[in-house]
Amino acid sequence: MSGSGGNGGYEYQARVTAYVAAHILTQQKLGWIEHSNPDIPIAVAAETNGPGDDIKITLEDGTTVEVQVKHRLQKNEKFWKAILKLAQGLAENPHLYCILLTDSTASGTFKDELRQDLKRLGQGRTDDLTGITHEVINEFAKKGIPDNPSLFRRLLIIVVDLEDDTQGAKFAQEMLLHVLAEKNQLSQAWNILVADASKLITNRGRRDAEGIARLLGSKSIQLSANSSNPAITAELYREWLKKTTSDLIVLGSGKDLSIEKDWIRLRVKQSNGDQTIFKAELIPELYHRTIVVGDPGSGKSNLVKRLAHQLSVLEKKVLLVKLTPDKKFEELISFDDLAKKLSVDKNELSVALSYPDYLLVDGLDECGDRANIADALIDWAKIHSITKIIVTTRIGYEPELFPGWENVEIQPLEKSDILNFSKKLLEDSLSNTETIEDQLTAFDKWLQNTKTSLLVARNPLLLGFLIQLFKIDVEIIQNRADLYKLIIEQFISRPVQDREPIKFGKREAQRILTISGWKLLNEPDISEEELLEKIIEELEFKGYTQQEAEKQAVSGIDFWENRRIFERSRERHQDTINFIHLTLCEYAAAKYVSDLDDQKICKWLEEVRQNIKWKEVILFAAGLGKVEIIVNHLLELNNTENTTSTDILVAANALKEVNNAPFELIKAVVNQLHIRLESSNPSVVLEAAKALLDLISQATDLIGNIAQNLSNHTQLWTRLAAIRLGLQCGDQYVDLSILKEVIDECIAEPARIYSPFTPQKLKDYGKYGREFQKQVLLQGFQLLLKKQPNLETAKHIKEVISSKKLSSGIIMDLSTILHNHISEELKKNDQKEDRKEWTIFLIKSMNLNNIFNEIHPQKLLQTLKEEERIKYADKSFLEAVLRVTDNNLRVSISLQQAQKLIGLGILLKGMDWWNFPIPDWYVLSKNNDLEAVDAVIKGTIISLNIEHQKIAMEAKIALEQIQFYKDLDIIESALERKKIKSENSSQIFDWAWDKILEISNQNYISLFSKIPAVPADPKWELAREIDISPEHLVRALKHPSQVIYQNATLLLMNGVGGSEAINLIEKLLKENKNNEQVVEAVSNIAPHLLEDE
Repeated sequence: MSGSGGNGGYEYQARVTAYVAAHILTQQKLGWIEHSNPDIPIAVAAETNGPGDDIKITLEDGTTVEVQVKHRLQKNEKFWKAILKLAQGLAENPHLYCILLTDSTASGTFKDELRQDLKRLGQGRTDDLTGITHEVINEFAKKGIPDNPSLFRRLLIIVVDLEDDTQGAKFAQEMLLHVLAEKNQLSQAWNILVADASKLITNRGRRDAEGIARLLGSKSIQLSANSSNPAITAELYREWLKKTTSDLIVLGSGKDLSIEKDWIRLRVKQSNGDQTIFKAELIPELYHRTIVVGDPGSGKSNLVKRLAHQLSVLEKKVLLVKLTPDKKFEELISFDDLAKKLSVDKNELSVALSYPDYLLVDGLDECGDRANIADALIDWAKIHSITKIIVTTRIGYEPELFPGWENVEIQPLEKSDILNFSKKLLEDSLSNTETIEDQLTAFDKWLQNTKTSLLVARNPLLLGFLIQLFKIDVEIIQNRADLYKLIIEQFISRPVQDREPIKFGKREAQRILTISGWKLLNEPDISEEELLEKIIEELEFKGYTQQEAEKQAVSGIDFWENRRIFERSRERHQDTINFIHLTLCEYAAAKYVSDLDDQKICKWLEEVRQNIKWKEVILFAAGLGKVEIIVNHLLELNNTENTTSTDILVAANALKEVNNAPFELIKAVVNQLHIRLESSNPSVVLEAAKALLDLISQATDLIGNIAQNLSNHTQLWTRLAAIRLGLQCGDQYVDLSILKEVIDECIAEPARIYSPFTPQKLKDYGKYGREFQKQVLLQGFQLLLKKQPNLETAKHIKEVISSKKLSSGIIMDLSTILHNHISEELKKNDQKEDRKEWTIFLIKSMNLNNIFNEIHPQKLLQTLKEEERIKYADKSFLEAVLRVTDNNLRVSISLQQAQKLIGLGILLKGMDWWNFPIPDWYVLSKNNDLEAVDAVIKGTIISLNIEHQKIAMEAKIALEQIQFYKDLDIIESALERKKIKSENSSQIFDWAWDKILEISNQNYISLFSKIPAVPADPKWELAREIDISPEHLVRALKHPSQVIYQNATLLLMNGVGGSEAINLIEKLLKENKNNEQVVEAVSNIAPHLLEDE
């Protein structure tokens, strides 16, 4: 707005915007224009720089209405500027409508005479026009604007009074009454809309119906569930979802926890490709279609709940679905139950959630017919191509059910995460003399003593229960089954705090639990009534009378529902009973199995052993005393000639569930796995080795001797498996000369690592290949340092690190191992003959010269200069991102604080900056050949499928946070006590030193330090589809930054630039035959694109 009427003008514009917003929310027509369809607005934007400038309104049918708002409209320069701008817009766009909007304080010349004449001109009438109208027509003529009826029909003057107690303001508030649940909030709602409109004017913002509904909801305005506007229904659902996902449930803990504040941090990594471990909360931003895989109790459901809550808070539209065995996917997204919970119309809810931003689906593993569920999900995804989908399931599902979807695996918890979360659960049980640190130390020690630390790392579900067992000082936990036995006993003996306890016998409670677990796992879709009948039938079979059985069954279900192990729900007009977590149901079913005779267990095994649904039940049953019958029968069933059979792997897993299995039983399993270690299929070998790793604690010598005998095998993958097993068994099972050979093989032929710049054979060792190689490298080098602790060994490791042939993660771990070893060597013997050489080597390895910087001003100044170079490099990179994304954004302070630099993280990781030295980043600060840099970054962004607007926003935020120091040269002169010709010439050494310390304390955080750890797998061929200058891209092959030229090589190798690029490459090579970088680049490109070269 031009500001006519001063502050009153802006206030009036805000009220007009609020007036339109009220119409948007209530779906009422404005009645301002004569149009084929009612002028019902769906969005309003402020300060658009369009013909209307002040307000742009979008109608239901897509028609645009531009509005100039003039409080107290008078005949002056502002009037002529406004009406001419509107008319020019109308002349250029025959579908546009323009309004000059004012109030009753305007001159009658406009609100009466001109307003009426414009209507008549739109009807084709030119008689009896007033003076002001003739003036308008003449001014239009001077600007070449036609005075035809079509233009005037779309040019209107509207008069609306919107001050408090005026007709317009009252009408807007009357409309709002229809969408408010609490009528006494009417005045407050209107004031909120007016205040928000002022912010829209300042920020050049936009609101649609959902945005307006969210705004009111965020200010505690209660919206009516009876509204017919889907936007209001969507907001009611979003608020409901945000509220219902706000709590964090930790079984076994009576504490009220928040999903937002008390979340136990989960990390994940991709099943294939880049193996970076990253925060699970980043999944929604990284992938479009995702399967999240985790062990039982690893936190999958809580992760989905956390994501649903976070995304709802971020005002995203999220559809959350919990899969159940008894319902088809189509039923779960039919909105019947959800509409009842929200007390809204089902059809309105269906429209509101028809195209959500996210679909979160929990519990694929709990569905009996996963193939049909997968097909239904894929069909739904095809229709909802924009919606991002995340599905959770247990390990063992068939990835081929979801071709092309990204698979990520939940990683074990870090010790620090376990203790941090435990702290929240322990805080309410402190004695007067204890501190929380004392409790944490004691709990950590207890976890080690009871051998449950590894179990809880993979199963956060258990943490609440373990806290309770720790509090009652349980000293021995034999295995996982024993732990669940103790957990169930705790549920029986400890009443729930907020419920009136129900008394029931311990043995009877356990009997009802085991029968229920067995029946529900076999028939998960039965009703409560049917479950009762089956329990009664089972009890009668065990000798109870019908009356006793009925009483026991009813009381037992009520007892476990009271203890929150069972939960009741209503499905299909009938009550159902389910366990609160599948793992508890599986334990109960396993307890039922353990009470069967051996013959029945064997028959049951034959029926279910290949069904992933029963895997955990088999393992629990082994831990409950049936390990011999289960393992022996699996050994009988296993076909040693069929290496794809899973029987032997299940048998090995069953042995892992106990600590005291007979040695002959272990030996039989190990011997069958030994056969697989010599398979010609690398996946089979490493899968068998993985199973053997878990049995080493029970058969160290047996497995160690096998590993030693196979370590010189002709097959690379068998040698890899043997060395991995030998290292785990102990030093005596590893031949150092063979170890060195296998280490060299791991470096020369890495599993699933692709680098076009290092000629290598790529080995597909299956799922565990990369992990096995990593452990062989780390444990192997540690053993070499232990057995051959000389400078030659240390220097060899340093060479391996410097070669950059390994992943950045392994390099970091190796560096830590090497540095720790050198430091320990120096401490062991002060009189060591080669101490001086070790010390020099340590300084070179760790760059210890930096420790002197803090006390030496010149050194510190040099550090600051290096920091400035990093800033200029950061700036150059971010500016390149903004140039190629062609995005001019205004970013609010609140958004800057909340924004995670995920897009930039993907780009830096995808370009492989992490594996190159800092000086290569410095090169960017010189701004060499920016067109070549832009071409490479543009292609890489497309190859990584990074959304342009998102990464542009991140770059803008990061760029605005960079501040440069201008006085470094002056400071340097002052430190050297030179004569300074500047305003600061009077300053001396002390000033310079103080200035250095002041600048040093500001601690600039570089771009690399700001971005999160994320995976990145470029698909370079995607860049073929966009316009990238072949000339600029080929020129990048000469760029002084290795990263720029290598990414250019990758793009060109994959056909980016087409035939024109081929000609340019040939020309480049002829002109730069002595340039090693160009020759290397072309030699990599040639096999892919060039002939006769």
